[in-house]
Order: sequence, then structure tokens, then C-alpha cells
Amino acid sequence: MGSGGIIEYIINDLLNGDADLSFYESITTAAASYKGGAIWTAVVKIMTDSAFPIGAAILTIFMLMEIVGIIQRMDNAGQGMMGINIPATILIRWVIITFLYCHLRVVLEGINLVMADFATSIAYGQVKTFDFSALDVVSAISSMDMISQIVCYIIMMNIWFLFSALRILLNAFVIYRVFSIYIMTVFAPIPLATLPSQEFKHTAFNYLKSYAAACMSGAIILAAFKIYNLLNTNLLKTDIFANALSMVDAAGNPVPLTAGAFCGAMLKMLIFYGILVSAVLSSGKLSKSLLNAT
Repeated sequence: MGSGGIIEYIINDLLNGDADLSFYESITTAAASYKGGAIWTAVVKIMTDSAFPIGAAILTIFMLMEIVGIIQRMDNAGQGMMGINIPATILIRWVIITFLYCHLRVVLEGINLVMADFATSIAYGQVKTFDFSALDVVSAISSMDMISQIVCYIIMMNIWFLFSALRILLNAFVIYRVFSIYIMTVFAPIPLATLPSQEFKHTAFNYLKSYAAACMSGAIILAAFKIYNLLNTNLLKTDIFANALSMVDAAGNPVPLTAGAFCGAMLKMLIFYGILVSAVLSSGKLSKSLLNAT
């Protein structure tokens, strides 16, 4: 590959490097099906063998505490021990809680599937790859003087290396998101064991919201990338590159692309990508705020 081919590859990569979103699987696939589901099965087994017995003991304690509380309230109301009739609603609530607790895997998989479907709907109809051939940027740079060419090449190479590093960071963060869902799944029985308690049940509800937020962050990541692709296509590729390469002077003669215009476009692209990285890294915090989770 010659120097022109390398430059064309780099510019094309900068313009279209994220249009395909190669890490879709990590976002649009529920944790139970990710990588064939073998990891999820192992995670659930760890949860069942370790955290579930602890959570079951805590659940039993909270249920007994609620029964004692009901007895004390009825005794204070003057009904005495002979007036103990646990309301049917309380019994039904405990049956439902116990049933859901014994089927945590189904509950967590359901949350995963809902959020994965949400992410898939956002990912549908991605922005098409930009037609780089319509912009003869390589020829435009080659027509510059030697100093301007060197400046453009240096700026372009540095930005490309930075882009590559940021992509690695984004891919690592997406993998971390899946990893955090697995960790939360392992310890799910412990916070959910507080459901029967009137005083501590907010712990279980907050956990469910936090778990849903961790799954929802994938949809936010996809939305951020889709908005980035739209902005990058409409503003940078069209308004900056196309306009800069099609400018004419008063006599109607084409105006050569300047190093300043090219480097300015590259830097603006870097700013957009920096905003994208910031949005992706803060997706967890944003999803928690949307679901009012702490």
C-alpha cells in the first residue's frame, strides 16, 4: 500500500470507523445469551451456590420479623393473642415474594431481555457508511505545498492514533458493562432478600432499578453512537469537507483545500469523538438518573 493508499485508509477510517459498531453483540444481546449463554449459566450457578443461601436466610429473618411486628401491633390494638389473624393480603404478598425469590434467574433474564430489545430498536437502521470516494481529499492534500502537506499528515496521524486509543477504551467499557451485570447477578439474592421488610425493602427496589440501569446503559451507548454518526455525517463530512473541496473564488475558479481547513475539520471531528466517549463513559450514571436509582 503506497503513501496515498495509507492516507486514504486513515481518512476513511476516521470518517467511517464507527458506522458498523462492531460491538453490537455486547449491547443488543441479553446477558443470558451473550457468548452462547455459557457464561450466564456459570454466573447463575455461582449465585445459586453462594449468595442464594445467604439471601434465603435473610429473607426468612425478615419474614419472621414482620410476623412479630404484626403480632405486636395487634396486641397493642387490644385484640390480644386470640385476635391474631394474619391478613390474606400479607400472606399473598409473602407467597409472591417467595415465588419471585426462588425464580431470580427468570426475573433478571426478563429485565435483560426488555433492555436488550430496547437497545435493538435504537440500533435498527444505522447510518450508512459515508461515500469517501466523492471527496478527493488525498489529491487535495497532494496539491498543497510541502510544509502544508507535512502539517496535515502529522495532525491526521496523531488524531488517528488518538481515535484508535479511544476506540479501545470504548470497547473495554462495553465489555466492563457486561461484566458488571454478571457481578450484580451473582449478589442479587442478598439485596432482594429485604423485600418482605417494610423498613428495608427500599434496598431491594433500589437494586432492581440499579440492575435495570446497568442493562439500560447499553441503549444509551447505542443512542450516543447513532447521534454521533448523524452529526459526523451532516456537519463534518458535508459542511466542512465537501464545502471546503468545492469552494470557488469570485472568478469561479476552484479554491484549493488549505491545511488550516483540513486540520480544523480533523480537530472538530476529534471534539465530537471526545464528546461521544464522555457520553459512553457516563452512560451508567445517566441511566441511573433516568430510573431514579442510587
